[in-house]
Amino acid sequence: MLDRCSGRPVFLVSLCGVSLFIGWVLGFQTAARRYAPVRSAAATPSPPLPLNPYGQPIKPLPEFTALTDEDLAQCLRSWGKEHHDTGPPPEDCPKDIPQTMYNEMTQNGTIPVLLDYACQCQTGSTAKKRTDYTEDLVNLYLQRTNDREADRYGHTDSWLYDAIDLFPVYGKDVVIMGSQTPWYESVCISNSAGRCTTLDFQAINSTHPLLHTMTLAEYDKNPKQFDIAISISSFEHDGLGRYGDPLRPNGDIDAMKKMKCLVKPDGYLFLSVPVGTDKIVFNMHRVYGEKRLPLLLQHWKLVLVHGEGFYERYKLHDGGVQAEYQPVFVLKNVGATPTLLQHNEKMLQEKCNWTLHDRFVFPWGLFSDEEDICYNPDLSKCGKDQIKPRF
Repeated sequence: MLDRCSGRPVFLVSLCGVSLFIGWVLGFQTAARRYAPVRSAAATPSPPLPLNPYGQPIKPLPEFTALTDEDLAQCLRSWGKEHHDTGPPPEDCPKDIPQTMYNEMTQNGTIPVLLDYACQCQTGSTAKKRTDYTEDLVNLYLQRTNDREADRYGHTDSWLYDAIDLFPVYGKDVVIMGSQTPWYESVCISNSAGRCTTLDFQAINSTHPLLHTMTLAEYDKNPKQFDIAISISSFEHDGLGRYGDPLRPNGDIDAMKKMKCLVKPDGYLFLSVPVGTDKIVFNMHRVYGEKRLPLLLQHWKLVLVHGEGFYERYKLHDGGVQAEYQPVFVLKNVGATPTLLQHNEKMLQEKCNWTLHDRFVFPWGLFSDEEDICYNPDLSKCGKDQIKPRF
């Protein structure tokens, strides 16, 4: 296997993310997982397995294989059905990873866990009423998106505009996965999509004539496919319980599989998730690095990565708890082939090579590796004249 950035051979185990639509994928079962058997030498006993924080053995890592045609057919059949997990969603959010899920959620102890709690359940004491997407509200956002301004995700929004320039949504049937404000809906309308639909776990009342909304339950009763899907800072939350969803160690990967059913063949997904050193910030989000990102992308063909400083953030820089660096991945929904993983590895390596000397510093933007940048999260320990990133 080749290192994604240097191209040098290394010995690694091959491993192939704010959304409220999480409830939709709860019933989707992981149909494409297999575990490699463990073989020990006859003459030499196997060394003891390392233990996780609960004192459980850390078992060999799982290998994920491509979706088959039957998997996709089953996914399509599941559209018209109600999805259920093992019990109702909790009214409050979990604060700790259960002992029985720790190994799988952390890829058998290879991904570290930090704690940073939030609870945005749709039921119980933390439930909040959704804001109506009125015509006046959407038009306010449209004034900004028409000028290609950025909203809460800053540079990510700029990179999304760039992606749409290269892969236009003009006249296309576009779906926005999960929504808190009609920002990305306005991006869709500003770029003259044929139809803009928001798909969300909770009902959103829209009175704008160019914006359609559906709950996931409504969608399941009347499913359709879309030309293009937009998911910004969404899938990294799936299965972590922040939004009242039951815990699912691979909820993000399950969501990406189900997206293959929602997007038409040869259609595109504009995906943005936090990139940095692999970690789980429980129960907030995941951060995708060399271990988890290939797993997330494995069933899609990576066409392009928009985001300066990718090498630094992917390979060198922790990014902290917030992990603000969220590039935009342009993914194509192609048939399952055994070469997708290798293709995506090559694309990630090429992006690393192109951005080898980039240094991306929040909140200012792009610098070069010749600049004196302090990467100590304790900024009080940085030199007076050093550039201090926001972690």
